[in-house]
Amino acid sequence: MSARIAGFKPLAWALAVVALFGVAWLVDLATLVTLNVYVILSILALSMALVWGVAGIFSFGQSVFFGLGAYAYAVLALNGQGSAIALGAALLLPVAGAALMGYFLFYGRISDVYLGVITLTASLILFHLVNTVSGSDFRLGAVALGGYNGIPGVPPIALFGQELDFAQLYLLSAALLVLVYAGLKGLVRSRFGQVVAAIREHALRAELLGYDARAHKLGVFVIGAAIAGLAGALHAAWGGFVGPDVLPTWCWARSSCCACCCCPRACCPGCASAYRAATGAPHERPGIPAGPGHPH
Repeated sequence: MSARIAGFKPLAWALAVVALFGVAWLVDLATLVTLNVYVILSILALSMALVWGVAGIFSFGQSVFFGLGAYAYAVLALNGQGSAIALGAALLLPVAGAALMGYFLFYGRISDVYLGVITLTASLILFHLVNTVSGSDFRLGAVALGGYNGIPGVPPIALFGQELDFAQLYLLSAALLVLVYAGLKGLVRSRFGQVVAAIREHALRAELLGYDARAHKLGVFVIGAAIAGLAGALHAAWGGFVGPDVLPTWCWARSSCCACCCCPRACCPGCASAYRAATGAPHERPGIPAGPGHPH
């Protein structure tokens, strides 16, 4: 029976992808605009599934990287730098922030509970900081940060010199969602992903086998930040507005709901903890490949 079900998986995934793209021609524009934000938040949810589910990093800071990506895109796009540069900055700024924060968290051996508190505090600090940068004195180039009023008039993404309309932006978001999902699925199944899963299950055992748990966690944290930043840029282009509301934990809560739907157990085995609790499935402990200098 299980082999028969497995045989239908490729067909089911193909139908899901067709439905994801085909809905753009089946619904009205208002519904498509609403669906687009769910697709964007699903990309954010995938970043959370990687960080929390696969690596077991108890982080509440994905909304910080989401907000950094949104603000980076808005500021550079409004300064006339073009969509390519703005999207690049929306990836690089969260990556830099995650690398800096993650270095002190992981190499400082911060425990899971304190890591959650620190990342939650960081999101609240950044939220209140952005709220205070109002007035003409707080500008980046020609763009006023606007404080709690935010930054209006964010231009849409342009490809090959042509600005995308709402339907085209939905198709772009859907394509990026599929690419991010496929990339993460490959990452989870790779040697790196197996080591990360092993570190999640038993960090000391993995370190005794020659793996650096801190470096692997930092790598996952940075990758998750880049994905969250990409989602933030898409959200800014979708709404044409960026404000402090993209930073607090409400965004994290919304994306966690999407994670239950868009990150199945097959992609992120770490998310299986909730799955096992709900279904009574046996606990699965991943195999740990031999570390550097250790025999297979």
